[in-house]
Order: sequence, then C-alpha cells, then structure tokens
Amino acid sequence: MLKTPCVILCGGKSSRMREDIGVDKAYLDFWGKPLYQRQFEKLSLIFDSTYLSAKTSPSYPNIKAQNIIEDIKELDGLDVNTLFAPALGMLSAFKMLKCEEIFFVSVDSPFIKEESIETLLQNPAINRAAAHKDKIHPTIGVYNKSITLELEMMIKENKHKLTLLLEKIGTIFVNLEDGDELANLNRYEDYEKAIRDGINPFG
Repeated sequence: MLKTPCVILCGGKSSRMREDIGVDKAYLDFWGKPLYQRQFEKLSLIFDSTYLSAKTSPSYPNIKAQNIIEDIKELDGLDVNTLFAPALGMLSAFKMLKCEEIFFVSVDSPFIKEESIETLLQNPAINRAAAHKDKIHPTIGVYNKSITLELEMMIKENKHKLTLLLEKIGTIFVNLEDGDELANLNRYEDYEKAIRDGINPFG
C-alpha cells in the first residue's frame, strides 16, 4: 500500500456533463455504482489513506465522513463558498491533511493504472504531473505542500487554470506510455463510449 495520501477531486462544476445531461459526472453509473464510489474503492486498495475532495459531505452518502474533505468556505476574509475549482480542492486538502505531499486525481479520470501511479510517486521531483506526448494532465499528479501559497494567490486573484500553477511551481511532467489511461469523462459521449466498449477500469 502506498503511504502518500490520495485525494480524488470531486468538487468541480462538471459544467460540460451538466450541459449534456444535467448530471454531475461523479454520479455517473459505472456497472451499478456511482463513479465517485468506484474511484474511491479502487484507490483505497492502492493507498493507505484515500479521500474525496468535495463541496459538501452529504453529497456522497456512500463514503464515510472522515474520508471526505470539504472545500474551505473562506480564505483570508474572501468568500469562496460558491467557487468550483480544483485549486480550491487542493488547497483544502493540504490544510486538512497537513502532509508533505498528496497524490491528486480527478474523479473523471478512472482509467489511471496502479503502475502509473507508482511511477509518478517514485519520480524524485518535488511536483510532478502526468503527461502523454504533448498533452499535460494537471489533475493527475503529486504535489508538495509548498504550493499552498501559490494556490491561495490564484484563488484570491480569481485565476483557476492549473496550467498557470504548473508554470510557477516548476512542475516536472512524467510521460506515461498509454495515453488512454489518462482519458477523462468530460462529456456524456465519453462516458457512453466507455460503457459501449465495455471499458471497466474497476475490474
């Protein structure tokens, strides 16, 4: 089991999936269970400690409260209660867990393999993110607690693209050979294809 904590980012707006079918991608059915639950169960077999990053705990009834990290509601007097952004989820996780580093993965990236997770963790860089050829995946990576000040600054300045963060913190991109495992379920057609092709990353 891997000692670094794992945090599944579930607090996004899921705007494209909602635009398609009006549903948060975290609740898409994957062979009888919602995606967030499948991701949590899969990663709990790999990591000693696994958490969901969420806007509110009651949204995920199948996960114990101690495994849910709620987004902070305010930052130095700034109300962030209505903000949906991975940067907020990452900052909230560091504030709660108080650990050196965290492996982050978005809830809509269910195909990542255990060996690739280990490759990311074994890389000696302080901050490293998954990549395939020229495509970077900032929400699949290992980040050090030293990024918290940059996260706070981004939120205060209303800048939420993680690519901006990666440039500032000197992120190393770890190239993974299988680009398919980095695919995410942004749109309903992505989900339909996975189901139609019988792609079940949860065994």
